[in-house]
Amino acid sequence: MNSNIWDLGYSVQVLNSIYFNATSINFLIQFSQQGLAFIVSPITFLYSIPAVLVFQSVMLGLPAYVLFEIAYHKTKNLYVSSGVAFAYLLYFPLAGINWFDFHLEALFIFLFLAGYLFMIKGYNKLAFLFLILSGFVRFPYMVLVIGAMFSLLLPCIIKIFKRKKFKISGEERIVLIILISSSLILAAQYLVSIEINPHLITLHLSSSYNPLSNLKDKLLAIALLDGPFLFLPLVSKKWIIPQLPLYVLTFFANNIAYEYPFIFSYWYTDMIIPFLFLGLIDSLMLFDGYNRDHTHSWRKSGIKKAIGKIPMSSKKVFTIILVLIVVCTIYLQPYGPLNSDSFNNFALSDNIIVNGTIYNTAKEVVKMIPESEPFVLAQNDFAMLFPRPAINNILVSPYNIGPNITNSDIARNNFPFNGGSAFGYVPINYVLVNLNNLHSLTEPPFVAGYPTMLSITQMLYASGYYGLVAASNGVYLLERNYSARPVLTGEFYQSIAPPSGGFASNLLVSKNTTILREDAIVAGPGTYTFATNITLNGTGKGALREYVSTSIGNYEINSPVIIDINADNKTETIYASFTFNNFYDSLSFIMSSETYSGLITVHSIALYQKSPL
Repeated sequence: MNSNIWDLGYSVQVLNSIYFNATSINFLIQFSQQGLAFIVSPITFLYSIPAVLVFQSVMLGLPAYVLFEIAYHKTKNLYVSSGVAFAYLLYFPLAGINWFDFHLEALFIFLFLAGYLFMIKGYNKLAFLFLILSGFVRFPYMVLVIGAMFSLLLPCIIKIFKRKKFKISGEERIVLIILISSSLILAAQYLVSIEINPHLITLHLSSSYNPLSNLKDKLLAIALLDGPFLFLPLVSKKWIIPQLPLYVLTFFANNIAYEYPFIFSYWYTDMIIPFLFLGLIDSLMLFDGYNRDHTHSWRKSGIKKAIGKIPMSSKKVFTIILVLIVVCTIYLQPYGPLNSDSFNNFALSDNIIVNGTIYNTAKEVVKMIPESEPFVLAQNDFAMLFPRPAINNILVSPYNIGPNITNSDIARNNFPFNGGSAFGYVPINYVLVNLNNLHSLTEPPFVAGYPTMLSITQMLYASGYYGLVAASNGVYLLERNYSARPVLTGEFYQSIAPPSGGFASNLLVSKNTTILREDAIVAGPGTYTFATNITLNGTGKGALREYVSTSIGNYEINSPVIIDINADNKTETIYASFTFNNFYDSLSFIMSSETYSGLITVHSIALYQKSPL
């Protein structure tokens, strides 16, 4: 349950529906946006989210071998070549690309590097195929291919302008062919894309946006990308141009996902990683006083000249780089031992929650939805729901259901739906909720003003048009027009430790003294028992008052439960039962003194769902 519909479930859904839901116009649109999807989509026929993630991990690991081959071809140095491959596997930005998500863009690294390896080894047809495919991972990644090919061809262009005689080599010829081909493809992609979305260019830009805002975070993002390499990739004239798009996006995209620390938790670094390592290999060769690639000559470059005079071999320089990458890995990789102390904290203890009971329950509940049903409103952590049959690739999600849902919408089963480039109305026949993931249940949607999963679920259940089909281990399934008893039920248990300051040890209480206030209790429709473990010190007698309220206006959901206490210095568990008629995430469990006087220590409370409504 650590993976999400956005973007894992959505990506799998799009790939799977290419062949099953294709029309001529959809085919053209999909091919222009992600042409590689037509090759990769068969992996989704396994109907296994883990299989898709394993495939991506393998494709992210393969570039290590490709980089070894490229480095050895260039340097003939086994230590440096092996070290480059090892450094790639440790390079911390890879973690964000591979972190419980799937994007075709992740394949760009392997496809581009493999294409370049084929090029320098003279396999021109394979070079053309792989480099063009790398640009098809997503529009407009072809820009990166164009930038790289232009950069490789730049010496020839300079010679032409200087009117020098030159003989074009076989490698330069294939570079020119790829440059022309990729430029034509990009133009065609753009024409289709601009037809789909006329505001494509300004989508992530704002005339009022200040590129210098959050300057520290933007500079830090770039520094951490290049810093572990001692900024050597920036010295490589051959590979500096294709590095520029990510730097431009960092300053102008008006998206914090390109800034520190978020950039290292997302997948956008895939567009620069190949060029950082190729630039590193290119620059390392200078420390041995030569450059084997004769398409460039750096003898007139002041910076390159200075580097060539540094009395250090490429081995020594790379050893320093390797140490820096290892240090960064310790702090910035998800599995790094000190990651929890960094600003790029992946919060492993929170995100990697291994609860087989909840996971198996979720899978069982998902199977209760007919396979032919496309209109399922699902909480973001139900990636396992996909792929499913789709109608025009519609993906019903709380992020897509528009604001201002009316009672008429619910009665007609016709809900406003935002499909990005199109707006319409869709039915909702099933609703999937997981109360074990409070963040996913209540997280704000992508579009301001749109309802959260919790608020939509509350509204639909309260309408009476939806009934409980399943309620087990905090996983709920609602079905339109269902009125029978739940088919699948199971206990929902929450053990709650009072927060710091929520209670006091050996608290002397008298009438109307609040002993415990525990917030953020999650509950669905049903009857619950609250078990409170307390120690009564001394000979206090009287009654304790317990009730549950919402966080909005302190509205009491149930009448107070009065519990008579006749204490004689003992620890015991007291019980109170409550019934909830809807879904809640911010319930407050309050215990106070009614008439009791004496010393009380509250240790913990537990919530048991006895039965669903």
